[in-house]
Amino acid sequence: MDARRNETSTLSRSSEEKAVTAVGAEGKRPWLSMSTLFADIDEQWPSLKFLGFGCYYAWIWLCYDSEVLVPDWMQDQAAYSVFDMYLLSTTALALVFIVSSLFASKVETILRRSFIVFAAGVLATVSTVGVVFGGEGPAFAVFSALTGVGTAWIALRLGMVYGTVPARQALMYTAASFVFAGMLYFVAVGLPELAGIVFAAFLPTMAALCSVATLARTDAARSDRRPTGSLPHGFFARFVLAVAVFAVVVGVTRGYSTLSGGVDVLSAKGVIIVAVTACIAAILFLVAGMLMRDFDVSKLYYPATILVSGGVLVTPVVSSATGGASTGAFEGQVIGVAYALFVMVIWCLCAHVSYMTSLSPVRVFGWGRGASAAGTTLGWVLGSMLLEQTGDNPTVIVAVSIVMVFVLLIVVMLVFNDRAIGRVLRQANGLERAEADAFGSIFPDSMVEGAGASDEGDAASRPQGAWTRACNLIADDGGLSTRERDVLFLLAKGRSIEYVHEELGISVNTAKTHIKNVYAKLGVHTRQELLDMVEGAVDEQRR
Repeated sequence: MDARRNETSTLSRSSEEKAVTAVGAEGKRPWLSMSTLFADIDEQWPSLKFLGFGCYYAWIWLCYDSEVLVPDWMQDQAAYSVFDMYLLSTTALALVFIVSSLFASKVETILRRSFIVFAAGVLATVSTVGVVFGGEGPAFAVFSALTGVGTAWIALRLGMVYGTVPARQALMYTAASFVFAGMLYFVAVGLPELAGIVFAAFLPTMAALCSVATLARTDAARSDRRPTGSLPHGFFARFVLAVAVFAVVVGVTRGYSTLSGGVDVLSAKGVIIVAVTACIAAILFLVAGMLMRDFDVSKLYYPATILVSGGVLVTPVVSSATGGASTGAFEGQVIGVAYALFVMVIWCLCAHVSYMTSLSPVRVFGWGRGASAAGTTLGWVLGSMLLEQTGDNPTVIVAVSIVMVFVLLIVVMLVFNDRAIGRVLRQANGLERAEADAFGSIFPDSMVEGAGASDEGDAASRPQGAWTRACNLIADDGGLSTRERDVLFLLAKGRSIEYVHEELGISVNTAKTHIKNVYAKLGVHTRQELLDMVEGAVDEQRR
């Protein structure tokens, strides 16, 4: 059996070494290749794929928190136009999410195809234009539903992208995306009417193009990830339940506030929501990226809950004081900011669970975002029913508000609290630190989550194992560059070319060129010779 295993390993290494040799000394590649183009784009702008989430969320804001996409025939009933589009689009969105999570492996395979992702973006773009110019009746309903289908595929693809990074990095990228989304929102709002519609409609396609640029990198090796059983007992079910309850409460208040205000309220409300959310996101980006390297995403969970609870409870007071005139604007602003903060937490948590465990990102994001979409849709319906039955009756609003807040707090405190989130993050932090120690210089100390100020400094000054010292010594003797040193560490761990290109964020051809240079500088010709060299150096270090 050992002989057969060694033979298989030798054949695998031989095929890789042939691939490296085939690249040639100058690393020549096909003259025209879309996959190569996308890989090169990703290598030059590795953060581009994450900003696709900003394009996606800017589209959401423009659809439901502005009048940019309100059809001409619905200007007198702008709130109802937004309401109807939301119900149709988000219902389709939730269905796609949930069905995709049930067939996660097949959907993930489909979403690796750049054409499918791009087609989903085009579908959402064309459907958005159709909502504005397609007229009322069945056409409006069909186009609205298709926007949900197209953006659902884009969101799942973005989920696969975010599933390649842990929570802290996901938080930084998500925060940056919200700032980017705010910029896009105000650009669209400030453009002339037709230009604003075209700009807003094109955002889903922009999101798709950003995510397509790294299609190859999301197929990350999952051998290092923990089994699903490593999560706390019942974690995922409690997570989905908490998201659904939170979304229902938000949906009730958003639906009520949207229908109780006119188009002027809709526009004013959206500007405040986007501006405040972008400012909070910018602060979080600075805090997580520069001030607190061990920033805990779970710290955002309770503030979002408090904002929602406060917005719901204050509504009757504002309604009584103003006679209902400004209830929609005030309530919508508070709830809108709180929900954006909640989406940030959920998105980062989904990314972290996907990164840490063997769960498919399509399944994680499918259930997480599916519960959110289904909950808000149900909430909007309940909110419209509440407005129809009670109007601005403060007594009924007080009773409903108290019930909603009570249910929300029970779920947040007892079913799925910040301790459960923090436990998952702490487990993953330990895994990341272990991986950083194993790979030595590949991960700078500043990238190891949880590293404090005392950990910063020269890695060589801290104690290192024999294997790490051996690899560093070989790299120094061979005059390897920083990137070639990283490649050496991965090769010495037995990693494949595919793994090298995914782990270091470089194209396959660039990885092959680096490997070829490592072989040449170290004077080896095969993977086995390299492994023998490292093993010999390790023995020397241990003597």
